[in-house]
Amino acid sequence: MIRINTRCSSSKPPKLLESELLAQVVRYLFLKKKLFWRQILGGVMHTLHGKTFRRPNPMTGFPDIAGVSSSGHLWCIELKSEKGVLSKQQKEWIKLLSENEVKVLVGRDFATVRKFIDGL
Repeated sequence: MIRINTRCSSSKPPKLLESELLAQVVRYLFLKKKLFWRQILGGVMHTLHGKTFRRPNPMTGFPDIAGVSSSGHLWCIELKSEKGVLSKQQKEWIKLLSENEVKVLVGRDFATVRKFIDGL
């Protein structure tokens, strides 16, 4: 026997994973022809005396996406899922960037990020 779910679905949009939100934002930035780059912040691998180790990256916590507006101003976007929490390093970077007049957004949904991008 096949059962069909007849309950009405919620009017809320489905929750996005951070990686899905990132893919949407990157596509939109290309569409809008914005100058931007992605920050890949894994540790740096080193080999010393035949042993390999990972040195922490000093840029850890820097926002996921950074770019330059047509007027020459730096902007950054840190993407988080609906329940995602900023790390201590992310909070420190956001504070430092904001204190230096960089537009920074912590984006949790595409509509908010799109509005930010359109305002650049």
